[in-house]
Amino acid sequence: MSFGYSVLGFGSFANRVSEVFYEATGGTVTTSGNFKIHTFTSSGTFTVNVIAEDDFADLQYAILAGGGNGRGGDNGNGGGGGGGAGGLLQGTLVVSSTGGKTVTVGGGAAATRGTRGGNSTAFSLTAVGGGGANFGAGDETGGSGSGGFGRNEAGSGVSVANQGNVGGDGKSDGGGGGGGGGSVGGNASGDTGGNGGSGVTTTNDIIVVTVSGGGGGGAQGSASAGSASDGGGAGGNSGQNGSPGLSNRGGGGGGGAGGLQPSGTSASAGGSGIVSFRYQFQA
Repeated sequence: MSFGYSVLGFGSFANRVSEVFYEATGGTVTTSGNFKIHTFTSSGTFTVNVIAEDDFADLQYAILAGGGNGRGGDNGNGGGGGGGAGGLLQGTLVVSSTGGKTVTVGGGAAATRGTRGGNSTAFSLTAVGGGGANFGAGDETGGSGSGGFGRNEAGSGVSVANQGNVGGDGKSDGGGGGGGGGSVGGNASGDTGGNGGSGVTTTNDIIVVTVSGGGGGGAQGSASAGSASDGGGAGGNSGQNGSPGLSNRGGGGGGGAGGLQPSGTSASAGGSGIVSFRYQFQA
């Protein structure tokens, strides 16, 4: 399928009998001025019934993947790294044919070590799920990288180009923060967990909240855990698990505390993604 611009042969704007805009169904539909926004919080079908003329041909999109898990902390071995945020793609395209377009919304990673968030897809575009935190580098193929586990000084995950940022290093016994869509994850400092990377605000109010924040790193004992924002989960300290990433904001899960508790702490889940489209439907 081609998404290039095409000349539809309607002549000059002044000579058109009527103006032709996009008409579509699918997802939850809201109206903002002369624009409609279709939001998918779970997988579905975006159906284009009428194709716009060239003057109204930009279909704006925001495709956010699910966030990666935050790693639990180990007994005596340091705090867990924060999960990487889901990758975010945004831009415009031109739809060249009517009919249904499959939309896949990536789920947040399960609360299991080293688990990536789910990819989100639409119109042959794929936003990559956030990297899951594990021992050392964690998952290195996320939209944003996961943070490093405590006692691993080079434990930062690697992000996918143009979709996110790397996670922070584990240091001494603190876990590194997960990378976010807007900035890298923070490095741990001693027993203190690194902060999760910041998120991204989408263009044109397609998604009205800031999304794609990385998870905070877990601390050792009662030291300060890494903070998180923009849908990422905060790290844990004093025997606490990290907080999960927020649903439909693609945040990474927070890393759990390390320390002397008998069994360590558990991994935390990432937040699910979201897909939205925006187009002009009237003048």
